[in-house]
Amino acid sequence: MIEDNGLETRLSGEQLSELKPLVVAVVGPTNEGKTSLLRTLTNDPDFGCVNAFTGTTVRAEIQKVFYRGIAEILQLIDTPGFQTSSEIMERVWESPEVEARRGEYGLAEILGAIPLDDEDFRHDLRAWREIERSDVVIFVANVAENPNKSLLKNTLTLLQHIGKPTLVAYNNLGDAERPTSTGSPVRENFQREWDETLSRNSFFLVQRYDAHRRSFQDEVALFEKLVALTRDELTQRVLRLEIQERRARELRRLGNSRTIVAEMLLDVAAFQQEETGVELADWKERQKEIERTLRETVLQREHEAQSALLETWGFKFGALDREALVVDDDSQERDDVFGDDVKKSGAVGAGVGAAIGGIVDVASAGLTFGTGLTIGAFLGGLIGGGGVMAYNSKYDKKRKRLSSRV
Repeated sequence: MIEDNGLETRLSGEQLSELKPLVVAVVGPTNEGKTSLLRTLTNDPDFGCVNAFTGTTVRAEIQKVFYRGIAEILQLIDTPGFQTSSEIMERVWESPEVEARRGEYGLAEILGAIPLDDEDFRHDLRAWREIERSDVVIFVANVAENPNKSLLKNTLTLLQHIGKPTLVAYNNLGDAERPTSTGSPVRENFQREWDETLSRNSFFLVQRYDAHRRSFQDEVALFEKLVALTRDELTQRVLRLEIQERRARELRRLGNSRTIVAEMLLDVAAFQQEETGVELADWKERQKEIERTLRETVLQREHEAQSALLETWGFKFGALDREALVVDDDSQERDDVFGDDVKKSGAVGAGVGAAIGGIVDVASAGLTFGTGLTIGAFLGGLIGGGGVMAYNSKYDKKRKRLSSRV
């Protein structure tokens, strides 16, 4: 089915039944963001286990992506991290078959060089077996690390010989340089070195895809590269439809977020307090109390907006410390306002982005739909509470009435 705007919107049931899902193995060294990237890509906050310990993923985990919840279009495999690439490289070169072919080898020789009964190689063995059954490989590169480490160099050398299309995803990009108190910039990543290393090793398909700084443009670009790597025309077609669906979902989220922000601002603008019988000598002290009450009310309303935005963009509470909510030096006073649930709240999982001022940078400015609204940054500035909040307080001497509004 084709809409008036030329976008294909539907495939027949017969066509969908013939669809063969694209199997994608997500690989890389241990603890470099493979599972986080998959959570972001699949919009599944509960997929896999993510923490700071080495070797968290110990078995291959599969996440399936369905088009409109009906047709399976992707099988994304989260693999254990490479840990013994250097040892495997040595074993490959020592193989008599590889020596006889003057150093030529492929995926079969790599698998053949891995001992089946050695516990030290079990994670790598599982990863290489998943590579064997995959159609496409995504190598997650932690750009915060120098690629000239022996493990990384040998891993890339081995991946050169697998005979499968490989896409490199840059993770943990941060900023190329950041200023310091002395004024001299400090480099935060090694993207230039990665670019050079990948070029030398004939990896030319690279996509920026930071699991911790969600960008919808990067997400679409990654899907488009998967389309380019897919040989099956029907799979290509459905992947393009999935991109359309994601664009539509992003627009719906953006519209809902605008409504959440607008309703919050209207509510805040309507907050007011009034007290009668206030003596002239007491009105300034009472003014402080009234404004403190208003401040607490606004903070609570802001938190409700935070929660609604996090839910809208597919985030999950309870995974980060309360520091994710603090942007100024007023954390102690806020402790009295928010309960334990708020202090523990954070955001993680599907679509993980950056927490800016206690609210998620939803990267809406990255959309290419003619909107310049960045909801995350907007609320990031607002959530300071009293930092940007002004009061209009009036005291009527005759009526002994004190009124205050935001």
